[in-house]
Amino acid sequence: MSYVSGYVPVIPLKNSVLFPDISMPLRIGREKSISALQKALRDNHWVILLTQKNPNASVDKIEDLYQVGTLAKVESFRMEEDGSYNIFVKAHQRIRLIHSRDSEGHIEAQTEALEDTGRLDKKTEEALLSSLRQLSDDLLDLLPGNTRQIREMIAEIEDLQTLVNMCAAYADINISDKQEILEIPVLKDRALKLLDRLQELKERLKIQRGIRDKLQESFQQNQKESILREQIRVIREELGDNEGEDLFHQIQRQDRQSRYATGSPGTCQEPVAPAGNVQLGLARIPDDPHPSGADDKSSVEPVIRPAGHRP
Repeated sequence: MSYVSGYVPVIPLKNSVLFPDISMPLRIGREKSISALQKALRDNHWVILLTQKNPNASVDKIEDLYQVGTLAKVESFRMEEDGSYNIFVKAHQRIRLIHSRDSEGHIEAQTEALEDTGRLDKKTEEALLSSLRQLSDDLLDLLPGNTRQIREMIAEIEDLQTLVNMCAAYADINISDKQEILEIPVLKDRALKLLDRLQELKERLKIQRGIRDKLQESFQQNQKESILREQIRVIREELGDNEGEDLFHQIQRQDRQSRYATGSPGTCQEPVAPAGNVQLGLARIPDDPHPSGADDKSSVEPVIRPAGHRP
């Protein structure tokens, strides 16, 4: 791809950072962003995507945006009845802002391509690639749901830069950390920074899974006791109140002794605290582990594609 010269329309991103080789659906709703998109559609479909420093504020000047972003191409679009747009973009190149100007109600900018600096020997590249694959696999083990497709995609990637871009875009790490990774000029340093952040994510997910497991076990135990109490209620009608209550406690003790003695997977060696005593403030359990956002409308998860693959 020959680099795009001249002024290119700028579209700000909220709560997301787009990396090269990554495709993403975006919803464009703000007036300036719509103006920038329409200019791009009239020309060659190229846009500059820069992340907002403050996602909760409006973008009034170029200083409200990070100066490093990506050059992307609008591959498809659809205008909605309210005047907003749903678009699909693919990022091609890391860029740095050189100069900007206001033009026809939006921001345009001249940029320079950011190429990787520093040499990376084959052994170091293979070691980083292997470490990133292994850590990614560990993270997928901690996530709920079917992760087979993403595992297969990671296994097929042989290029370190592509895998770094993919993992950085997909991982549930802070936007500021993603931006920092995007700006690092040396591929080795980008990979090491990403590995550091993914290790922190792994520890956080382990804590969250432990909380979920305790909550699930507590719920199952409470549900079992509820069923036993209902059975006791029926037995009381036949045997009398005292005998029925004694039978309930006897069954309950036998159940606990059986679970603690066997130490079978999924059971605790000590009594589990009621659900209300679990400290949920220890970690946030996200509804969506892969958040991303664009413009001032709803955010959509990135679509990750290996290098050379076009949607």
